[in-house]
Amino acid sequence: MKTNNLGDKEKQKILEEVFNQMDIYGMILDDKNTVIMTNKKVDDDFGNIIGKKCYEIVHQTNCPIENCPLKKTLETKKITTEEIFESRIGKFFEVISAPLMDENGELFVSFHMAKDITKRKLAEQKLQQSEAQFRILTEAMPQIAWTVDKNGIIDFYNKQIYDFSGVDKNKTGKTDWALFIHPRDINEFNAKWSEAVK
Repeated sequence: MKTNNLGDKEKQKILEEVFNQMDIYGMILDDKNTVIMTNKKVDDDFGNIIGKKCYEIVHQTNCPIENCPLKKTLETKKITTEEIFESRIGKFFEVISAPLMDENGELFVSFHMAKDITKRKLAEQKLQQSEAQFRILTEAMPQIAWTVDKNGIIDFYNKQIYDFSGVDKNKTGKTDWALFIHPRDINEFNAKWSEAVK
């Protein structure tokens, strides 16, 4: 579709349709955090909040929160992204504040988008907990434990490998696994490694 054949009303209608169909919370705010436009998702969950302060409705505070992305957008006049945990409802949101500038280069409104990322954040936390438990277990066991990816980059090794090999921990890097192999065994090890990652 060539938009240059459309009038201003048609273009506005298309933009409003896109705005309302987006599966995110979308708001247009002025430089005082006042809501001047909302999409359908905001209307469905919060009702009519036009003319109200976004922080009063979303965070139920009497001033912007500490990591308010709009505050940074006003300071930098650039797009700002923040991850915010809303403790009242127990959810994480990725919030983007995008400045809309006037013809003089001054910010007159901000496009505010909030996406629910709770599932992703909970999965990340679960993975971190799992990794922490793995490290505790491997550090406690008497055996040597180490892992490497398919490119030969060391992901992890426990402290027992240093006790056994005598290698200085501060002098090893993520590709120095050969330091832990006896020189007599290195060729056989390399051959088996190459076969394993084919």
